[in-house]
Amino acid sequence: MTLSKRQFEGLAVAANEGGFSVRPEPGPAGEVQQITNSYMVGGVAGSTGDSLDSPIGGRSIVHFMRDNRAALANPEAALGAWHDTERTPVPQVDLDVSDALPRTPAGKQEAASRTLTRNEMAFGEIGESPTDYTEHTNPFSSRRSFKGHRKALRSDPKAYEAVVSGNVLGGMSSWVADK
Repeated sequence: MTLSKRQFEGLAVAANEGGFSVRPEPGPAGEVQQITNSYMVGGVAGSTGDSLDSPIGGRSIVHFMRDNRAALANPEAALGAWHDTERTPVPQVDLDVSDALPRTPAGKQEAASRTLTRNEMAFGEIGESPTDYTEHTNPFSSRRSFKGHRKALRSDPKAYEAVVSGNVLGGMSSWVADK
């Protein structure tokens, strides 16, 4: 089963108004499955992000899903969109495939680790409601390769050791610690 044309148009409206994170397949009753209680990390292998001039229509989402079919087949995969109004001269809607990880301490550590490994700018945290969203900015990302961060990491020995050892939560507790 796939989403209907009306559902794709609804997702486009949501993207143009701020964004969404949904499962790529409809639920048992054919409904759009909004993501909740999850950590979201973009940059999934085999996927291609897309930045489109705002506003977008449902067909843009259909084409993006078709082009990223393999990445969206992963059980952790989610389809995400957000409206970037700060880009000039034309605001953009970004579409991507994200991993949706459980909102647990282990899920948060894994989200932080994947964010660093993929050199993503941040990972998202979605609470009980799809509108309960917090962004956790990667303190080392400048969209350079991760190797370029070694100098910055070495200025914080605990952070460097955490990244090298994989103990992300222990070394960067200010970034990923539960509040």
